[in-house]
Amino acid sequence: MNSIIEFFQYLLDSEELIRTGGLIVITLIVFAENGLFFAFFLPGDYLVLLAGVFCGTRILDVPISLLLICLFSAAVLGSLVGYVFGWFFGGQLETRKD
Repeated sequence: MNSIIEFFQYLLDSEELIRTGGLIVITLIVFAENGLFFAFFLPGDYLVLLAGVFCGTRILDVPISLLLICLFSAAVLGSLVGYVFGWFFGGQLETRKD
């Protein structure tokens, strides 16, 4: 149980995420926040802001163009996944009994 709490604390600490996970974790979190219903608690907006700041100060050693392409792609693909999920399962969720 303690490891689960530590994992969620790690997910909510944006600076530690950027330092240890880098571009891949930032991209996955932006994708999950935009496309997956259960990931609404992730710090996506704040993480994008910090990723830009850390990229500018060279803490995150990634070119800004690559960062922008990855984050834009993750946001668009995440929104597309959410739309497709709603397209296929939206009717079932609307008509189900409470």
